[in-house]
Amino acid sequence: MSEIGWVSIHRKIRDCVIWDCDEPFDRRSAWIDLILMANHEDKRILFNGNPMTVKTGQRITSMRKLADRWHWSREKVKRYLDMLEGEEMIVKECDTQKTLITIVNYENYQSEHYSDKPPKSHQKATDKSTDEPQKSHRQVLNNNENNENNENKRIYGEFHHVRLTDQEHEKLLQEYGSKTDDLIRYLDEYIEMKGYKAKNHYLCIKKWVVSAVKEKKGKKGFNAGEGSSDADEFIRMMEGKA
Repeated sequence: MSEIGWVSIHRKIRDCVIWDCDEPFDRRSAWIDLILMANHEDKRILFNGNPMTVKTGQRITSMRKLADRWHWSREKVKRYLDMLEGEEMIVKECDTQKTLITIVNYENYQSEHYSDKPPKSHQKATDKSTDEPQKSHRQVLNNNENNENNENKRIYGEFHHVRLTDQEHEKLLQEYGSKTDDLIRYLDEYIEMKGYKAKNHYLCIKKWVVSAVKEKKGKKGFNAGEGSSDADEFIRMMEGKA
């Protein structure tokens, strides 16, 4: 019986000396590696000079590359991928140039990050859930419904991650004054560092970014119209919350 709960694994785990060694992978490690290799969002690429979209949960590779990566024979890689496909864990599409692997139900491995709720590191023990019934992960996180229309939103932040409509930005300015830039900076840098994803950045700022900043800085000094903090302070805040 599988246990319920989360263990968050960052892709940088592959940079450690234990991962990058000459020992052959076992089947469990190869499965984790496939999940880590998969795109966490849709990406437009050029493949052999032709543009194509590699979708969330997919990865373009080859039997040869996986064999080199896992220190296996190509025959063993093929048998392993065939086994995963038979267990409905992946779908693979092969041709003479590439192997496209799709992780089935990839959102189930990433669902905590596809939410307007704060990261768990920002939630207080005293937080209470709202009266609105929580939707299932499949309802909220279905990739086919996660393509938000951003045509009417402007991009903010040094790393260009925060998206707000003019009306949302104006509301933040009215409520938080010059601190609005600090809040946007915090969310923008958090997304850059953590890969955090949410459908509505305005709600993120309202629901947890303000609280996270206040928690570190104290409620004094966060009144509208006061000067903003420097970026280094926000990075220290985020690292302290990791």
